[in-house]
Amino acid sequence: MSASAPTKVGAGLLICCEGSCLLLRRSESSGNGGTWGLPGGNADAADAGDLLGTALREAREELGELPQGLQVLGQVLTRRGKNRQKHFTVFLASIPGSSRAGYAPQLNEEHTDWRWLDLAHAAALGGGVHPLLHAANTAAAAAAAAGHSDNGNGATAGLHHPHGHPHGHPHHQHHGSAADAMAAELAAGAVAAAGPPPPDMALHPVVRILFGGAHTDTLAAMLPPSVGSPVKAGPAPPS
Repeated sequence: MSASAPTKVGAGLLICCEGSCLLLRRSESSGNGGTWGLPGGNADAADAGDLLGTALREAREELGELPQGLQVLGQVLTRRGKNRQKHFTVFLASIPGSSRAGYAPQLNEEHTDWRWLDLAHAAALGGGVHPLLHAANTAAAAAAAAGHSDNGNGATAGLHHPHGHPHGHPHHQHHGSAADAMAAELAAGAVAAAGPPPPDMALHPVVRILFGGAHTDTLAAMLPPSVGSPVKAGPAPPS
């Protein structure tokens, strides 16, 4: 079975707010019981291939209602299973801090708890790197490389630093310090925003894949939230 012919298709929401994401703890009777995952589920025939519709429907069923001011910023396709035959599309969404402050999900029987987890902790638990720190390091590396590029006169740009620093070394120190400062800020923000994760916290496989490193560039391109399509919050579907 190839990855292009999925045997299972689903979708969910990664709801982010000020550097944290909303995760739900799956009940022990559910698949991957006890792990922390996203609101979402399998696509139904009635969804007619509309995976965002799948994600929103499932989220409303599992959260009771969506947070106010939710904006969808983009999507990431994750694949898992022995033959990568399980396709789950994650729609990254953002809400304002004012919405988060008064929001309390009304969980259905599929979940037993919820919490906001800092993205730095999610990346650490998933074995990856915080998307924003990754973006800073990528920019620093590009700037450092540009500092050693040919300046058009056959010379290396870093050899003629106006302050007498050869080879552009201060640039390396500057960008490294910027990345270190961002890392420290993210670490401090993790505790301030959501507190440390429980010591026994285990992520659902989809969340581990999402933050494990392969999708870091995609997440970095979507964070911090800047643009998106407004999605109105709605009541839970009738039971």
